[in-house]
Amino acid sequence: MKNSTSFEDLSNEVLCEIFDYLNVFDLFLAFASLNERISTILKYIHLHIIVDSMSYRYQIEFLSHHLTFHSHQVISLDISDKICDQIDTTAYRFDQYNFPNLHFCTFRCRDESSKLKNVIKRLMKQTQLVSLHIF
Repeated sequence: MKNSTSFEDLSNEVLCEIFDYLNVFDLFLAFASLNERISTILKYIHLHIIVDSMSYRYQIEFLSHHLTFHSHQVISLDISDKICDQIDTTAYRFDQYNFPNLHFCTFRCRDESSKLKNVIKRLMKQTQLVSLHIF
């Protein structure tokens, strides 16, 4: 008889490695309410936020609820040009969440606005920030 392995049989280390390849939106959408073990793992891993142009309003709304207890875990942030056009929303999120462990930040913006400049000024004060790219 052949033994089968289920997702729950994977070690915490393997799950953390898998989760490291997923952005926070997909991660929480797929795994946040799966079980207590996964929820506990999600409290301790590094998070990568990618807000793309396809469904950015839904992503921002969804993330605003999930980041309440996880903003300190965010190490990378990548924001597309569509959300840069809505920089008010982004600025609000930066005011609401400090992202104290943010290492990498990318803005893909067509136009430079004063609100984007304010967000960038705030980011420059982040002591953990290693890389800031604006395209």
